[in-house]
This record gives sequence, structure tokens and C-alpha cells, in this order.
Amino acid sequence: MVPCRTMTGIYSLYAFFLSSLTVGFSAQAVSTWNQDLDSENNLDTSVTLWEKNDCPLIDCAMRCNQDPSCESYFHSPSLQICLGTQSYKRGLPSSKTIDQGLLYYTKKQYCDGDYIFNPTLDLCYKLHVENKIFNDAMTACETEGAKILVLRNQNEMNFIQSVVSSKVGAGTPVYIGIRAIGVNRVWKLFNGQNGTYLPWSYQEPDNFQGNSNCVLLINVNYYDDPCNILRPFFCQKFIK
Repeated sequence: MVPCRTMTGIYSLYAFFLSSLTVGFSAQAVSTWNQDLDSENNLDTSVTLWEKNDCPLIDCAMRCNQDPSCESYFHSPSLQICLGTQSYKRGLPSSKTIDQGLLYYTKKQYCDGDYIFNPTLDLCYKLHVENKIFNDAMTACETEGAKILVLRNQNEMNFIQSVVSSKVGAGTPVYIGIRAIGVNRVWKLFNGQNGTYLPWSYQEPDNFQGNSNCVLLINVNYYDDPCNILRPFFCQKFIK
């Protein structure tokens, strides 16, 4: 399937049905929704620049990013319809559900390069399947304008583990961006802050052989391990 096909020419009955069901309703619903917001919050009204179907979210985001006139966009995850819009709704949350599942995003919500955007987590991520030691993994992420991945909660854990399972196999150890610092082995993030989300496995961390200062994610638990073993790793980019 060719992604993000522009809806032009004579519609098929199916496309016409979808258009009537979604595009027609969405233009009216978005307009009404905007008017309500305008009257209550004095926000900008969105102007549709283009509309595309067969369009995954990441393609929708990238197309808006490449269009200087596009400031925000709507996307239907169920119908895979993308609406590029001209104005930016100040003060809205990063995404907002409106009628029948259209989600609103600002232009800033995209991942460049081969990073993948997870809109639920507001996370741009990339799994590096080539093995590196921990320090080299950190450097590789920084070279791409990213940081080695830090998990913040169980939702992120579940998502990242699903990626590991599908790409390199369930149970594959991957480096996480946290390591032990000092004689007291305080677990620190790459930015120097103390780690707060630490789902250790049973009897971990055990500092086996006295040099297990890095953290591996295996399935849904953390294990301490030496930092000089070649492992896959994740990088993350922050939505600016």
C-alpha cells in the first residue's frame, strides 16, 4: 500500500463513503469544536491545508514537518486519515481526542531520521541492534542528537519490551540509561539525577563479581551487569 495517497479525482464508492463519514464530519466537527474553543479561550481556528488517506501517524507528522505552511495536524488512527492544518492552537495539550477518534498534534511532535514516534508515550525511540559496550552506546546515541533510553514508568516498560520481543527476541538483554556511581552505588541517570523507576528482578542488584555497574532490561525487569559487554541498546529523543 502506498502511504499517504492524496485524495484526488473521482472517489470510489468506498472512498466516497469514508469521505462522507470522516472528512465531511471532521471538517464540520473540527470547525464547531474550534468555534467553541475560540469563544471560550480565544484560540486560533485551524485551516485545513491538505488531506491524505492511507497515512500512518509517523508519515502524517513528517509531511506536516516538511510543509512550511503546516503548523499542526489531525490524525485518525482507525481510518489512517491525515489533515494538515495551518494554525497552531495555543494552550491545548500535546494531543486531544475529538469526534470519532481524530487526534490533534502540533508540528513539533515528530521524530526525525529513522526514529519512531509513539504518540501515547510522547516518545521518539530507536533500537540499535548492533551490539556495543555501554559507553559506546551512550556515544552512539549522542552522535544522533539523542540520549540512551531511560524508562519512566510501566507503560514505557511494556512498550519497549514489545519492541525488543518483535525485533531481537523476547528475553534479549538491552542496555538502559542508568548506572551505579560511587562506592555507595547510587543509581544515576545520564543527566545525573537519581533513578526513581527501578523495577529490579528478585535479588537484584547483586553486584556480582564487584563490577556490575550498568543496567540491563531483560523482559520486564532490571539486572545489574558489567558495562563492558556488547549489548543492543535504545536511544531516545525528546519532543522539543
